[in-house]
Amino acid sequence: MKRCIDNSGTLAMLKSGTVPFFPENLDVAKLCSDVVESVAFWVHSRGITLRLNADKEINFVADRALLELLLINLLSNSLAACSDGGSITVTLFRSGHNLVLGVTDNGCGISPVRMSTVMDCYNNSRSLDAPDNCGMGLAIVRGIAELHKGTVIIESRESIGTSVRVMLSGEIQPSGFFKEEDQWECETPEIRLLTALSYVLPDECFI
Repeated sequence: MKRCIDNSGTLAMLKSGTVPFFPENLDVAKLCSDVVESVAFWVHSRGITLRLNADKEINFVADRALLELLLINLLSNSLAACSDGGSITVTLFRSGHNLVLGVTDNGCGISPVRMSTVMDCYNNSRSLDAPDNCGMGLAIVRGIAELHKGTVIIESRESIGTSVRVMLSGEIQPSGFFKEEDQWECETPEIRLLTALSYVLPDECFI
């Protein structure tokens, strides 16, 4: 429930244009590596293989907190779609001046009917305890991508898996402002991940 509330607030700020946005020069490869390593630790008991394909160092201008949130939402969706023993691959590379972040899984896939509305803010056919951010996860991913002048492409086949690619523009410049810590950044990385992945982690993670 807390994750649903957190994402609801984030989505509301994205829609209203009030979400804090402080792009800076980042080693995005390290950021993604840290997230993937942490998530892999928490889902180890499910037998899910989580891989990162990226150069050792990739420097890019982006908002650190929002990029982390984007990746966690994508990983959460893939973890919810995968059965125990599944496979998830995160890819990260430069395409010209832009950055491409992709997450591919061999989970249940998305039906053609759902594909047309999969990035909508809400989907009334889903229950409140659905494992994909109550229908907000991909809407948040799209909102964060658009804030970075980027786009989101989704390819999926039922019973085969899903691939989501996010392209972020290299036109974004560092904000040059000091960012005040918000609630998201005041929490430890472990607490952020446990909250964001609460629907898909095994119960022993919270004992």
